[in-house]
Amino acid sequence: MKISVSSYSFSQYIRAGKMTQLDCVARAKEMGFDGIEFIDLVGENLAQQKEYAQKIRQEADRVGIEI
Repeated sequence: MKISVSSYSFSQYIRAGKMTQLDCVARAKEMGFDGIEFIDLVGENLAQQKEYAQKIRQEADRVGIEI
């Protein structure tokens, strides 16, 4: 069985400026999760969100966690 976490679980830290969505990827892995889901992405428009999604994918691949 795989256990995942939602990026929403880190929303207080993100809103407070203590973390970014990108930081959540590595933190979730450090906490022992197998995967992370994102409900929304940073960006004012679809093009910016797509670009940020690529950065999140790269970070997930780097730390070895599923999205």
